[in-house]
Amino acid sequence: MTGLKLFQGVTTKIDKIDEVRKSVMTNMRKLARLYLQFRNVKAKDAAFSDMLRRENVQQFQAAV
Repeated sequence: MTGLKLFQGVTTKIDKIDEVRKSVMTNMRKLARLYLQFRNVKAKDAAFSDMLRRENVQQFQAAV
C-alpha cells in the first residue's frame, strides 16, 4: 500500500517512468531499512504499523 501511494504521488512524470520506478524502489528500500532498525530497537515481532503508532515514538526516534 505504501509503495502504491509513493508511485501514485509521482505518476505525473509520464515520460520519466523508469526514473519514477527507481525513485519508488529507493524509497521502499529506505523504509525497509528503517523498519528493520525499528524491530531491533522495539521487538523482533513488531509489525510495520507499530512503527507508525504514536506510543512507539521513542523507539522510532531511536531507530532513526
